[in-house]
Amino acid sequence: MKNYIDSNYHRDLSRSDLANIVYLHPDYAARVFKNEMHISLNNYIIRKRITAAKKLLTETQLPVNTVADKVGYGNYSYFSKLFRRETGLTPQEWRRENPL
Repeated sequence: MKNYIDSNYHRDLSRSDLANIVYLHPDYAARVFKNEMHISLNNYIIRKRITAAKKLLTETQLPVNTVADKVGYGNYSYFSKLFRRETGLTPQEWRRENPL
């Protein structure tokens, strides 16, 4: 599941879809993932997406809403909320503090 997430984080990923890839029940797949990775499935996806967003914000001049779309968040407000929760900064603040 980790490899699939790493390659497809920009897509809509549901726990059920990920569990189907490894032929497990969604609840069991989430438990196994957490036991092996020491992070919940949902939090792993969020961190993967935020890491990719930080890279795009630092290395490109793409508008923030485009960055949000590219990493799998169609809702800009939700993306900004998660970004701030993970980094302590808004996407705009991150870009200002980490220029090209």
